[in-house]
Amino acid sequence: MSDQPAKRILIVEDNAIMADVLRRALEHGGFQAHITNNGVQALEACKAQAFDAAVTDYQMPEMDGLEFVLRLRNGNQNRNIPLIFVS
Repeated sequence: MSDQPAKRILIVEDNAIMADVLRRALEHGGFQAHITNNGVQALEACKAQAFDAAVTDYQMPEMDGLEFVLRLRNGNQNRNIPLIFVS
C-alpha cells in the first residue's frame, strides 16, 4: 500500500449513469473521483482545487467539453493536466 494520496480525477459528465460508471471504475482503480455536470461547474472546481487528470464528455449543456478544455488550457492551475474525452 502506498503512502501517497490517491490521484484526483475530475469527471465532467451530464449523464448521471455514465458519471457513476466512470466514478466507480476510477475509485476501483484507487483514484479519487470528483463529478461535475458541465463545463461551467468543472471550471469552478478547477479554480478551487488541483486535479491530476480529467475525463470529460463532449456534448453537455451550458458549456460543452471542447469549450471547457479551451478555457482550462487558458491559464487555470489545472491547465496542464491530462485530458480524456468520452462521448
